[in-house]
Amino acid sequence: MYISKETQVETEQRLLKVIRTATLKIFEEPYFYKESNITDFHFDPKALAMVKDNDVWSYLIPAESDKTENFKIFSFHFKDGLDNSGFVG
Repeated sequence: MYISKETQVETEQRLLKVIRTATLKIFEEPYFYKESNITDFHFDPKALAMVKDNDVWSYLIPAESDKTENFKIFSFHFKDGLDNSGFVG
């Protein structure tokens, strides 16, 4: 794993360049985490993410109701070859 050795100012300048060249995607529909028992794992092709803890699987899927805790989702796609380490942390 590469860890850059730079000042805080250098890190900020590098990450500003990374974000300027990134592509931002904003998902139109809201998403929510739907949970299922740990023994009931299944692949859900609608899921953007599947997360497991000790007791449950959580699936980040399109919202099924406005009564759930829904989230607006966005993602960045970084340009190849740029050091984006530290962007998410």
